[in-house]
Amino acid sequence: MLGQLSTNRRNVVARLAAICLSTSALVGCTPPYPTHKHTIAPGGIVRNLPDPSTVRPGIARRDEVLSAFKEVDTGASSRWFFWGRWESSSAAMRVMTDMGAEQGSLWSLRNFLVEFDDAGTVTKTATVSDNRIISELERILAEHSQSAETASASVVLAGNVSPSRGHWCYTDIVLSPSTVEFSATTNGHCPSHISLPMQGLTVGSYAAPRGEGANIAFIRFTLRSSGKTPLGSGLPVSLKANDIVLLLRFLQASRHRC
Repeated sequence: MLGQLSTNRRNVVARLAAICLSTSALVGCTPPYPTHKHTIAPGGIVRNLPDPSTVRPGIARRDEVLSAFKEVDTGASSRWFFWGRWESSSAAMRVMTDMGAEQGSLWSLRNFLVEFDDAGTVTKTATVSDNRIISELERILAEHSQSAETASASVVLAGNVSPSRGHWCYTDIVLSPSTVEFSATTNGHCPSHISLPMQGLTVGSYAAPRGEGANIAFIRFTLRSSGKTPLGSGLPVSLKANDIVLLLRFLQASRHRC
């Protein structure tokens, strides 16, 4: 099924399946049925995924973890932690779409965090959802703030923002020591420019609308400000894993300057 549908088409069918599961009646869908297990990561199809429970604190080494879980490495890892991310599906349902009945796989997403000490020995492991990954990364970065590179130069990231519920806009995100700026192509939904002071910004979990599934390549979160800004209750943002870590480092450096 992965080879038969484009990524966008797969997402549409998966979203319809998620909507079916979130309603009291399976309208337009069959009950779930087992399928051959598929696993994908940000880098593509995963062919060999070890059991995370085999990584033992106090025994396993950093080089062993990086080698064993290289297919799911987000590319955001450091000497202090490894971050793996993948989606697995071993069930599906038939979904009625504009093209007839299509198979909609049911996906389960995992983030696998492994922490290391100065000698490269595993100290802690955790499998967490997207709602918890940000707070876990913030904790790890705070514990090793002395090792963080100084966020002194501007950096341009590519991501998405959601100015209205359920609608995502591609945007350039410019991080500097004092501001975060969003510049999107103007249309009926997307803001052309938003500038926010770095100080007072916090990152929280994202409450997805019904039927909006996760995206293996991007992590969605909500950016909030303690001051008066155009954010309202917060601005939903999505970034790739290594860019989220970079944003968290900028926010951490901003707090230290206060």
